[in-house]
Amino acid sequence: MEYEFTSDEKDHPLAVFSSGHVAFGCWFTDELGSNPQRIEMLLGIITQLEAKTLFEHADNGRTFSLQLNRDEVVVNANSLAVEMADLYGEPQEIPSGATTDFYDEELHAECGLTDFKAALLAWRLFLQT
Repeated sequence: MEYEFTSDEKDHPLAVFSSGHVAFGCWFTDELGSNPQRIEMLLGIITQLEAKTLFEHADNGRTFSLQLNRDEVVVNANSLAVEMADLYGEPQEIPSGATTDFYDEELHAECGLTDFKAALLAWRLFLQT
């Protein structure tokens, strides 16, 4: 998973992730932003997951939802739940491992917990400079 952190023309932090992980860039930029308390909270959750004192955690944001477990991290646009509700009559979560070709890279991405932690630490460092 490759990524680059920059700032936009208004000096807001901007995360750009490689193909296949674009939704993480949207999540970092739109949901996490430059909130140091939330970054530290997520790092604490990752520590608990790594220590096996926590099995999973869900973080529902305005635009994206983040699901973490001991192995992987999944980010989904909240609009996916609405689209699935339209198809199935009620809000649905995308099943783990399901084939979901109907969305694009900006709506869903997955990565390992270790890779996500590295990106989160890099984001925190970027914000401190």
